Amino acid sequence: MTTEIKASNLIKQYINIVNFILAKQKNISILQGLILLLENLFPMKDINVNVVDENDHLIANFSTRFAEGQFSPIRQEIANPDAQFKVKLSYLQEFIDNAGYYIEHPVKLNLDWLTGCVEKNN
Repeated sequence: MTTEIKASNLIKQYINIVNFILAKQKNISILQGLILLLENLFPMKDINVNVVDENDHLIANFSTRFAEGQFSPIRQEIANPDAQFKVKLSYLQEFIDNAGYYIEHPVKLNLDWLTGCVEKNN
C-alpha cells in the first residue's frame, strides 16, 4: 500500500470516528463548545487537510466541510480552500489504533490540528 493510499484510508476513518463521537456525545459541554466554534469558524467552507510525515513533508491533501455538527465525507483537495490544516500521518494511525479509547473518553478527543491553521483565506 502506498503512503498516499494509507493516508486516504486513515483520514476517512478518522473523520468517520470523529463524526460518530460528535454525534453520540454532543451533550458534553466541551464538545458542544467545539461544535459551536467550528460552525462559527467554518460554516459551509472548504477545508483542506494536508497529511504530513514526521518531517512535515506533504503526503496527501484532502478536503472536507463542517456543517450541522459533522465533517463532510473526505474528497480530493480543492483549489483555494477557505482554510488549510496539517495533521501528521502518525497521529492518524495512533488515533485509529486507539479509536475505542476515544469513543469511550470523548473529552480526550484531540483536534489540535485545527488550531494549527496553515492558511485561512477570506
